[in-house]
Amino acid sequence: MMTKKGVGATASKEDLDIGMSTSGEVVLTMTEALDRAGMGAFQKRIMAICGVCSAGDAMEALLLSFLLQDIKSEWNLEKGVDGLLGAVVFLGVFIGSLMSGLISDKFGRWYGFVITASMTTVFGLLSATAPSITMLCVWRFFVGVGLGGGHTSFTLFTEFLPSENRGKMLLLNQAFWSCGAVLEVVLAWNILPHYGWRTLLIVSAVPGIVVLALSAWMPESPRYLAVQGRLTDARDLISRVSRVNGSSLHLQSWTLAPVPHSHHTTISEKVSVLYSAALWPTTSRLWALWFSSSLLYYGVIFLSPRFFTNDTPQDYYISLLIASLAEFPALLVPYTVIDVWGRRRTLATLYAVCAVACLVLTLQLRSTLDVAIVFMARGGVSAAFISLYVVTAESYPTSLRSTGFGVASCVARMAGISTSFLSEDASVSLALMAFATTAAIASYVSMHLPNETANKALPSELATLPEALDSSGHGLLDDGERSGSIPRTKVTRSTTSA
Repeated sequence: MMTKKGVGATASKEDLDIGMSTSGEVVLTMTEALDRAGMGAFQKRIMAICGVCSAGDAMEALLLSFLLQDIKSEWNLEKGVDGLLGAVVFLGVFIGSLMSGLISDKFGRWYGFVITASMTTVFGLLSATAPSITMLCVWRFFVGVGLGGGHTSFTLFTEFLPSENRGKMLLLNQAFWSCGAVLEVVLAWNILPHYGWRTLLIVSAVPGIVVLALSAWMPESPRYLAVQGRLTDARDLISRVSRVNGSSLHLQSWTLAPVPHSHHTTISEKVSVLYSAALWPTTSRLWALWFSSSLLYYGVIFLSPRFFTNDTPQDYYISLLIASLAEFPALLVPYTVIDVWGRRRTLATLYAVCAVACLVLTLQLRSTLDVAIVFMARGGVSAAFISLYVVTAESYPTSLRSTGFGVASCVARMAGISTSFLSEDASVSLALMAFATTAAIASYVSMHLPNETANKALPSELATLPEALDSSGHGLLDDGERSGSIPRTKVTRSTTSA
């Protein structure tokens, strides 16, 4: 195997099953083509844009935890109204999660990405002009709709990655969310006391403006193009990836293997496939994990300020900043172990860490140790949520990937709606016991996911159950690898070939 200069990875095996077209061109599956195009500058550019979008989403999603006290004081809100504001946002996210997934699978990843980023940015700016709590709820609802489509950028990035690099690169992409979460604490610390909550809303929308300015450069997903039957466009795009990355694929004569087209075009058809015999064991468990992750992640974040309310303003923000910094080791841990331990074991361990931390917090020690335990709880659930994104992206075929993400995110937002009330209105001990129980259940469910997706090719379409699973029953077959889809010949490749 030879590694090209400027390319992070080449084909992971020397003997590849390839076919020959009638014109003598090498026929490659989508995964083989992306593997040979390599990992390099092209994917890094996409990651930068998708990453800024993710950072902006984090800032918009988390800023309510800082605004509530100022908003309640300005408009003399009664108890419970602040929980309503959070619930309205999650209701918007619920709707946006489903609609953006369906739009992305129907019209393309790029359209889903731009539409949702536009909604988050425009209505985020309008929120700063709200004259009343009613209008603020309206604007934040539409921000929530935009935030619900945050998974579209993740899906788009996923579908450009070689299989060898996919797990770690998806985790690295999530670092931008962590940066956004920490940046929002710093902004709130420096802006709220001096310039007010409206200024914070305006500044928090800046990443979205940057994303929209760069969106014209973003290409459509090659996997989406192939599933839509646009094989020539997909091939040209992959050749462009190869050229930018410095690999030699674009210099060779090759074509893409035909990809089975999706027969599920309506909303009801796409969603119904998630209940099929082939997918329901995976779908049901993923929904349970998304629900748990959302409840735990936002619950810990919204509950954190209640641990530090007796601190001075300076100590209050320092404590929140330290807790937010848990996002970074939360990224490092799965990055290190997710390919070694596998997806299931990684998830189970991280949820268990969160469960233990929440149990310890119920003791309410009211000491500096609280900061460390909140750090542990947030780090555990953050790492689990990040890993869950990777597992979900790898569990659904291309034709359903964004819809699968969207519906799973909808389930998560049901938890988010209840979280805003649980964290604000319930006792701290009751909330923490609920979180600990949820984390323990999630740990158990993780170990019983039906498929270990580590180092498996991304599937393009479901056919029948026997064809959808590989011979070991542990993964979905690669693009184009369906019985009778294309004649295939065993060809031994030289170690110096591209």
